[in-house]
Amino acid sequence: MSIERIVSGPGIVDIYETLAALEGRPVASLDDRTIWTMAMSGEDSLAAAAADRFCLSLGSVAGDLALAQGAGGVVIAGGLGLRIRDSLVRSGFPERFVAKGRFENLMAALPVKLITHPQPGLFGAAAAFARQFG
Repeated sequence: MSIERIVSGPGIVDIYETLAALEGRPVASLDDRTIWTMAMSGEDSLAAAAADRFCLSLGSVAGDLALAQGAGGVVIAGGLGLRIRDSLVRSGFPERFVAKGRFENLMAALPVKLITHPQPGLFGAAAAFARQFG
């Protein structure tokens, strides 16, 4: 499995099931939306742990990619960003994002933005249309 699949919304299913297996806990087969809902509401400690691990992984991967590509900043978009906005900062994402050894100061200066608009693609298309024809 690729890291891109782990740090996409459905990846939480694999994280959830892996954490359950490590703890020897039987779990029902759940879809990603159900796990995210349980995690964000705090009703299931395993789902919350999976969401936290997801955010940690996302911080590591986003930082690695930003550093490798020489990015001037990072934007997290899509429905997932909207769903995890409240837990992203307290999850350890920022620490994992900047934990790049001698490049830590460089990474700490990189802005990370989270798009929370529910339809950013449609909003962007409307703005581009308005600029072109408005």
